[in-house]
Amino acid sequence: MFRFSVLVTVVILSSIGAVSGQGFLQASVQTVGIGCGPAAVIPDLSMTPPVIGGSSTISVMHSFNPSPIIVFMSPGAPVVPPLIIPGPVNPLGVCEVYLDLSNTFQFVTLSGNAIPPATTSFAIPNVPSLAGVSATLQAVVLVGPIFGGTPALVITNAVHATVGF
Repeated sequence: MFRFSVLVTVVILSSIGAVSGQGFLQASVQTVGIGCGPAAVIPDLSMTPPVIGGSSTISVMHSFNPSPIIVFMSPGAPVVPPLIIPGPVNPLGVCEVYLDLSNTFQFVTLSGNAIPPATTSFAIPNVPSLAGVSATLQAVVLVGPIFGGTPALVITNAVHATVGF
């Protein structure tokens, strides 16, 4: 009877992706690069780990008030080396884009705040086969004229998120 219950447990765990040479696939988020903006205000994108059957929260801190924030997503790992946007394109400085621009879509739009951060939460489906799926997210803050200048784009750091348990 003991062997049978162990076998059933292993079969169930392996069917949800939990048995591998490395054990359970743990949900994770890694920060990639830094944002770009005026010296005093560099927006920061963060995210809680996307746990299967739970929820995840995206936050953008140090954005401009009020400014629309568009969070983009591309499947898979960040692009390395990143695409560099030089000063003439973005008057606020050099920015690094870690998204695969050939496979990127708009994920969510937020309303910017300086304090508290702009946040949104979303559900992670209770689908075990999602374990190990990853994506890179990065946001653009649409900033109005700064100090009488022209409107500009401010880009956050990126995050690389992996769905897991």
